[in-house]
Amino acid sequence: GQETKLIFDFGLGTNNNVEGTFTRARDGTRIISFEDGKYWINKKYEGPIGVFKDSANSNRVIVIQQVKGSDCVVQLRDGDEVTTLTAKAGNTFVFDFPDKGKVTASFNMTRRTLTFEDGTVWTKY
Repeated sequence: GQETKLIFDFGLGTNNNVEGTFTRARDGTRIISFEDGKYWINKKYEGPIGVFKDSANSNRVIVIQQVKGSDCVVQLRDGDEVTTLTAKAGNTFVFDFPDKGKVTASFNMTRRTLTFEDGTVWTKY
């Protein structure tokens, strides 16, 4: 991929300038590497793991945590009330709601949203 040379001034005495090289890995991970072998990594893609707000309920916060592989635990937090359910990650997410059963949602990486069949949208904070 394309490389970009960067100069950092860390204020480290007489030689304040440190050169770094910015590149992207095949998966889109951004990397700045330094001559001493150290590097910084910034992964933009976080996927649907994280904290969301609910378009249908402004008081609700949703927390999705990966347990193992495609298995996830989901907490629906409505004030002091917390409902826990499970989900399976994949090309689509399958949530197992206690009152609705299995419900499918699609994750849009660009918009950082999970969109359900009924039109409900969860937006990642």
